[in-house]
Amino acid sequence: MTYRLSIAEREQRSAEPFAWAGGVNPGGEALSVSRRGWQRDGSAWFPRSGEYHFARSPRHRWHDELAKMKAAGLDTVATYVLWNHHESAPGEWRWSGDRDLRAFIRECAAVGLRVWLRIGPYCNAEATHGGLPEFALAGARTDDPGYLAHVERYWRRLAEEIAGLGFVDGGPIVAIQVENEYDQGDPAHIATLRELIARCGMDAPFFNVTANTRFDPPTRVLPLLGGYAYRGWERGGGEGPISGFSFGTDEWQATTDLGRIYYPAEDYPRGYIEMGTGSPMRGLDRFRVQAGDVIAQAYDGLGRGASMLGYYMFHGGTQQPGLHGDWSLSYDFQAPVGEFGALRPSWAQYRRLHSFIAGFTAELDATGVVRDGGAIPEPEDTTRLRHIGRFDERGGGFWFVNNRQRNIELPQRDDVQVEIVTASGVLTVPDRPLTLPAGAFAVFPVRLRVGDAEVRWATLQPLARMRIAGVDTIVLWRPTWSTGELATLGELRVEHGQVTMRTDAAGATVAVGEGSWSARLGSGRVVVVGEEDSLGATPLALDGGERVVFSCGGDLVDVDGVAWLVPAGAELAVDVLPGEGLSPGGHWRRGGESRVPGAARWVTTAPDAEVVTPALVPLGGGRWRIEVDTDALTRIAEAQLIVDYAGASAALFVDGTKITEDLFHGDPWTIDLVHAVTAWPGELVLQVEPWDDGIRGVERPDGAMPAVRAVDLEVLVRVGWSDAR
Repeated sequence: MTYRLSIAEREQRSAEPFAWAGGVNPGGEALSVSRRGWQRDGSAWFPRSGEYHFARSPRHRWHDELAKMKAAGLDTVATYVLWNHHESAPGEWRWSGDRDLRAFIRECAAVGLRVWLRIGPYCNAEATHGGLPEFALAGARTDDPGYLAHVERYWRRLAEEIAGLGFVDGGPIVAIQVENEYDQGDPAHIATLRELIARCGMDAPFFNVTANTRFDPPTRVLPLLGGYAYRGWERGGGEGPISGFSFGTDEWQATTDLGRIYYPAEDYPRGYIEMGTGSPMRGLDRFRVQAGDVIAQAYDGLGRGASMLGYYMFHGGTQQPGLHGDWSLSYDFQAPVGEFGALRPSWAQYRRLHSFIAGFTAELDATGVVRDGGAIPEPEDTTRLRHIGRFDERGGGFWFVNNRQRNIELPQRDDVQVEIVTASGVLTVPDRPLTLPAGAFAVFPVRLRVGDAEVRWATLQPLARMRIAGVDTIVLWRPTWSTGELATLGELRVEHGQVTMRTDAAGATVAVGEGSWSARLGSGRVVVVGEEDSLGATPLALDGGERVVFSCGGDLVDVDGVAWLVPAGAELAVDVLPGEGLSPGGHWRRGGESRVPGAARWVTTAPDAEVVTPALVPLGGGRWRIEVDTDALTRIAEAQLIVDYAGASAALFVDGTKITEDLFHGDPWTIDLVHAVTAWPGELVLQVEPWDDGIRGVERPDGAMPAVRAVDLEVLVRVGWSDAR
């Protein structure tokens, strides 16, 4: 089958900033937004936001956990302010400790992250009454005077808490969300709340609502989308075909996922405030999040024109007792960063996606969506290639393909090729059909400029863009299933690696390398790395230069302090591109030839730590006391206790009080003991519940239950680039 995308049908959105949005801070930095997307100082800005709830995470962890989020390529933190966490009775306030919003916002600023504040008053967030306190339920979510009086008292106090932290004051708060999922009430209520926010003294460059909110378009708010591959509010997390994998329109996806949208989509930028990274679980409904599903859905949103990606949740947390309704105490969400700070495989995959977005924001902003005229945007369809283009007027940009769908098995495709019709002719990409395995998805560059040359097309994915000694350099990565070809009409001069070349029917040079390689294209350069290396890649400023660091043996979790979490006593190897001008701490040593062309390899050995795996002492009745050497924990960063249990659920008790829990879904439960003993000092007891045959979504584990089948401990230490040691 021949697939075609015509540039003549390219979606075009105005880049004229909305007069009613934006702002300038005391340093002169200007933010604005248009139908096309967001701008910073007149240049394209692609916000990358991750949700993290301060009141569901212990204050002593905020800095390190925010740093992990920034290291994943985020530039903004979204957080709900759950009203019933802060006002238990009218005028009785709680803003200290883990509920100290002001301290959290300052911590975000210290880490270098902007803040997207979601103030409700109704939030949902799997909180009791959606975050509304009991005393405010009468007349809730309407223009009822009694309800509005409660909201005004709350918001006036909230304004005091965030005073001076807004963007226009030099602070990090760039946006405020009004209400949430308001799809049943009077649209005029949103206008009322928007006016009340201003009257209470809160301001921000941007105000938003969720896309399934009823509001009158004259109200000065930006509707932002949501989309979930896993849905904890449905049986088994959603057992039927899930949308968000076939490059549908905003209207189609919103109607499928959210009920409907209540505004003309073309009048606003296309962005997400809730791209699901997982979902909460409750009761007997269970599911195990596959990283490929949630990442593929993010690719889908980006391919169909998103100019902002905001994830819910990016960091899990722990519910406040009595304020979690009928949901689990754990709000882990199977997020990229879990409830106890453990990094899941999705964390590195999101980082790779964000590296692409950050490196090619200008190119993405210049594009318009080009759709397949014969597309079938239905989750059940397995007949047609799912693909979409984002191209500029000359046909330059990115081609997205997807062969993954949650709850539908898509067959291998051998017809992955497209004809891109431009004013100057037809470009066939690639020149030979590519095979796309089941479960695979990708974004490929088309007519991508590098220096004064052009990558005509490639079956390689973009990773980063940088200048090396004044040379415009793009870094691409090769999926294991791809041909890994790159075509150019100009001269290609190989610098590193073994490269085979051929000429296609259009006269382009098509190059494919064995392993990693690099070449000059005119005044530019391309560097190609493998998939494994791409998952360890982090762009950052290091030793006075713009670099990409490829880590092996540890996770780079702090891009400002430049530090890794590494298993105690293990070797950490990093390849730094470019490799010149580096000055690490004295414990680092040169490590031989780098796998990355033009990079220098440095290695070090992480400090050892004498931490014994805790004993689990049986107490009977499915209970075990966790005996921890708390003194040893003071010398390490994290001690991830990995409990492989069999049962319906497991819970952590401290001095007899249930703190959090894990609903069995097939993965072991990982508990950071450094986190646990600091946040909840006292006797730790693990309790495993017997299996319930009503559980759906996961298979029953083998053997007798309740049981602990195995216990392991991963001791992590912090290793810095500049540590003297």
